[in-house]
Formats: sequence, C-alpha cells, structure tokens
Amino acid sequence: MHLQAKFGRAHPKERLMVPVVVICVTGLALLTATGQSKTSKWTLRKPSKLSGTKRAVLKAPEIANYKKWQVVNQHEYPMPAEIAVRCAPGFLPSQSSHPSTKDKFIRVFVNEKGRKAMFQAEKPRFSEGSVIVKEKLSAPGSTKAELLTVMIKRRAGYDPKKGDWEYLVTDGAGKKVYERGKINNCQRCHVTQAANDYVFRPYVTFATASE
Repeated sequence: MHLQAKFGRAHPKERLMVPVVVICVTGLALLTATGQSKTSKWTLRKPSKLSGTKRAVLKAPEIANYKKWQVVNQHEYPMPAEIAVRCAPGFLPSQSSHPSTKDKFIRVFVNEKGRKAMFQAEKPRFSEGSVIVKEKLSAPGSTKAELLTVMIKRRAGYDPKKGDWEYLVTDGAGKKVYERGKINNCQRCHVTQAANDYVFRPYVTFATASE
C-alpha cells in the first residue's frame, strides 16, 4: 500500500524533515571518518597545503641528466637525523623534537653553470641557471637515493631576499616532484648561509677546484 494512502498526505514541514535527516546523518559520517583519519605529528602534510610551494608535478626536467654532472664530494657526507628529517617533503615544525632515529648521507652534484662557484672558497656567487642536486642516502655507498633535494638559481628578482633560489624535493629517481618553489623549510636553514650565496658546502674539498 502506498505510504501516502496509508498515513495520509504529509504536512509540508514533515516533508522537509527527510532531507534534513539525510544531511545530518551524512555530516555525522564525515565527522566520524575525519576523526578516524586524524593525522599525527609524524604524518607529513600534503605539499599543496604548504606555503611557498606549488602543487606536485610529475617531472623535473631541470635535473633530468644530473648523474652526468660534476660530483662535488667523492665520499658520502653524513647528515644528522635531526637535519635529515627537515628535508623530507612536507616537514612539520613539531617534528623537530622527534627526529628520525637514523642519520643520512648525501652525495652532491652541480651542473656546469654552477661548478665554478661551488668550488670557490670564499663568497661564491652562483649564476642564473646553476643547479645543485643532493642525493639523500640511507647509508654510505648506497646507489639508490631515498629522495633528492634541489636548488635552482633563478633570474634576479625571483626571490631577492633569499638569493633567488628555487627549491625542489623529489623522489629518489628525480621523476616526481613533491614540493617546489620558495619552500619555507629549505629557506629557514639556507638563510644562515647568505654569505655563501645561501649554499651549504661543508662537503666541498676546495683543493679540487682546478681539477
């Protein structure tokens, strides 16, 4: 039997209750799901939510052939765990008190445009188009990078207060970019190296400059 025939015509206000109930139930379900998937302080934020970055893209053509560039350090340089965690994509400041338990190592490459400045002992100035790639390794001698961090010197005016550098964080193969742009986490560390054009170089042996 049709409900209307059995119970009579519903009052207009009663007819409005059905969609309201549906909306309330749906909202409750969404809130429950959100609560269950609440991220912890160890969970990385999506790159698109981070200030100063661009939404993830598939490739980074600027570093396509970086393996053929000048290798800056012949031996992998150690990176303390508390520093390494800051280079991970989507680093949250709250993680600084809970660093990774393992130190990392880096292998550094520089393209031809940046080679001279990289090996200049004092006050280097990298020219536009200079690119520096750091492979983040889990152990000395590793041939597979966990991720890459990249610095690209852009045209004057790109970011004059921070040396006009663009930063990238990619997967270990350099095929997928997690973050790129004026990444705050990168800038907070590199700003301490303003005298060296914002580039850390403890891994450089300057005696090899003429090689």
